[in-house]
Amino acid sequence: MYAIGKRGTTVSVLRTSAGLWLTPQILSDQALQTFQTSVDTFKRVTARAKVDVLLQNHMLMDPIQPKLDKLASRKKGDPNPFIVGAAEYQKFLDVMKGCSSVNLARQTVGSICSGGHS
Repeated sequence: MYAIGKRGTTVSVLRTSAGLWLTPQILSDQALQTFQTSVDTFKRVTARAKVDVLLQNHMLMDPIQPKLDKLASRKKGDPNPFIVGAAEYQKFLDVMKGCSSVNLARQTVGSICSGGHS
């Protein structure tokens, strides 16, 4: 998590925090379970910190170019496209946990169907 400022304002005035959630591509069953626990922990920490800026390392999860375009062309008083609000940030983490739950279920079913063990 990062405390950030806005066009010369101090963080204490703006009270904005950014959370950078790095999502892995392919994980084993055990790593996915650890990932889910990590999402829960990060969700609690970011809720307490009132994180309201979404930064993501995968463009599929949060396309950055439209936000960069809006940021480059915004006028004074226009909203910052990266500030999504604390509630939306928490929803994003809910989606990350949901996706990992689905992936874990798929891997488990695939392992059972192929005669393997998870």
